[in-house]
Amino acid sequence: MGEDNSKCCSPDREDIHSGCCGEDSSLSEDSHETPGPARETEGKPETTGEDAVLKLEEEISNLKESLQNKDSQIEELIGRLKRLQADFDNFKRRTQREKEEMVQTAASSVMESLLPVLDNFQRATQVNGGEEVSFREGIEMIIKQLEKSLRESGLEPIECVGSPFDPNFHEAVFMVEDDSVDENTVVEEVQKGYIFGGKVLRPAMVKVSRKST
Repeated sequence: MGEDNSKCCSPDREDIHSGCCGEDSSLSEDSHETPGPARETEGKPETTGEDAVLKLEEEISNLKESLQNKDSQIEELIGRLKRLQADFDNFKRRTQREKEEMVQTAASSVMESLLPVLDNFQRATQVNGGEEVSFREGIEMIIKQLEKSLRESGLEPIECVGSPFDPNFHEAVFMVEDDSVDENTVVEEVQKGYIFGGKVLRPAMVKVSRKST
């Protein structure tokens, strides 16, 4: 009545085809395919934990080297800044010193030009005579005013009479025999000397003692 399925499933048949003996042909085809994941990883090297550590260590080493280079650049810039600051400070001090020296030089020139005037006033007071008393008093008053003004401007007279002769402050114009004082002592002032700004503006002209022969 119906066909015998045993022939279809018999091992002696060489023309076994899909669907024989009730088998699903789709299942037969899937059973011969390679799984997806195995196919994707085929031919690619696997990354191990050791490789990842080595790569990380290499990155850290590069970062350290870059950081060291930055530190060196920062130190160099700081050094340059310090040198520039030092140069600027030196420039300021030098400029201030030059300015002070210019002012002092100008003031010294003014002071020096006034000294002959002061000398003439001083000589005028040495004139004797009753009729000239009032004139002399007037001159003395002018001298005091002028001396005060110069002193307030920084001019200082060199005190020399009775002190040992010092070529830094005195200029000997006469040698006088005098046994009452030590040798090389200033016994008389011929012309006053002055100091301005801590420097000798003009040495004092003096007479210096020596022992009698």
